[in-house]
Amino acid sequence: MAITNGAPAAPETINTATKRPSNLGALTPPPPSFFAGKWHITHSTLPIWRDKCNVTITYELRSSSASPQLDDVVEFQPQSCEKVKQVKGTQSERDPPCKESASWSCSWRGKGLIRVASAHWELLGWGGEGEEGQWMVTFLEKTVFTLEGVNVYSRRPDGASEESLDEIQKALVMTEHPSLERLAAELY
Repeated sequence: MAITNGAPAAPETINTATKRPSNLGALTPPPPSFFAGKWHITHSTLPIWRDKCNVTITYELRSSSASPQLDDVVEFQPQSCEKVKQVKGTQSERDPPCKESASWSCSWRGKGLIRVASAHWELLGWGGEGEEGQWMVTFLEKTVFTLEGVNVYSRRPDGASEESLDEIQKALVMTEHPSLERLAAELY
C-alpha cells in the first residue's frame, strides 16, 4: 500500500510463505530517525486500544547497532481511570529491505515482566509535511500475543487529516489483499 505524501501506489505481491503483504507498492522506507520521538495511535483495528485513550508510542533510536533498533515506551489510559500505564519494549529490523521489497518490518519484544511477549509489524505507508504533519501506517501480524491489525500513527494528538485517513483506507483496499481490505473497513 505504499502511501507517501498521500499518494497510494499500486499493490505488488503477497509473501506466499506467510500469506501476508510483503511489498505493498514501491515504498521507500523512511530513515530510521523518522521513527524517533512521540507518536499518537489515532486509528486502529486492534481491540486492545478500543477502551483506551491517549495512546502514544515514543521511539528512541539506538545508535549502537548496525541495523536500526528502537526502544519504545507505550503509554495509555484506560477510559475508566486517569492513571497512565506504560509498556516498554524494543524493536529490531526483521527482514532487511532489498531492492525488490523495500518495505520495513520489525519484531517487537517486551521488556521486564513482559519479555515473553512479542509481535511483528510491517510499515505499510508513511508521509506528511513537516514533523507535525507526519503519519505512518503499520500492519501487525497475528501472533500468540496480538491479533492481525492495522494502526495509524500521527505526530498530532488529533491524528492525520480526514483527507489523509480517507487516502489510507482507499490504499488499503487497493492492495486487493483480503485482510487489508477487511481491516480498512474496521478502522475506528
